[in-house]
Amino acid sequence: MTLNPKHHSCLSPEFTLLGFLYKQPSYGYDLHKQLVTELGFVWHISQSQTYNILKRLENQGDISSTILEQSKLPARQVLHITTKGRERFDKWLDTPTCSSLRVIRLEFITRLFFVQRIAPEKTQHLLDSQSAEINATLTRLELSQANILADQIFNRLSLRLRIQQLHSALNWLDECRKALAYILHTGTYLAMYPIAALTSAPQPDLAAEFIAYVLSADGQSILKKWGFTLVNP
Repeated sequence: MTLNPKHHSCLSPEFTLLGFLYKQPSYGYDLHKQLVTELGFVWHISQSQTYNILKRLENQGDISSTILEQSKLPARQVLHITTKGRERFDKWLDTPTCSSLRVIRLEFITRLFFVQRIAPEKTQHLLDSQSAEINATLTRLELSQANILADQIFNRLSLRLRIQQLHSALNWLDECRKALAYILHTGTYLAMYPIAALTSAPQPDLAAEFIAYVLSADGQSILKKWGFTLVNP
């Protein structure tokens, strides 16, 4: 089966590796370690897969390598991004992400990560553009839903699922705005700890009381004492 090149690049961490090389050269092992540490919940990739992608990038002319000789250790291969690779990465960074949830989870988060590092002034535009893309898709899907015949229940259910997922993605983008704005204004990272009662909670009344206490003045006072940002219930 032949993969569509554009689709393949969207679902490959090759731009992640180019992004790590954007500011400084590195080694293959260190690049894999950095990917796992910083974007390991986005990309699930083995060390051998990382090396295969790096080899492909070198064959494409996006990166080059030099040999670093070491007196008491084996020689190491140092990887550098080329002018072609830098131009390709810059173009990718400015390319809109489609509204596919899988592509958002992989490509958009990766793009947001590097925009924040390389061109933070573009962060708000990137978030706004993604919201606009999702809203445009929602408009099309809701129009399609209105035209579904009454007996096409599974088509309707499928559309409802996608519509609900995209609304969740819009809410998630709002969380991104808040977290990144907090970093911009304070210079520190905002860690979010969602709290909610499970539908299968054995003691739902007790869970509700705990949440109410956390959101109360006393609960918020305790959180503030330990460095948490106050919430608006």
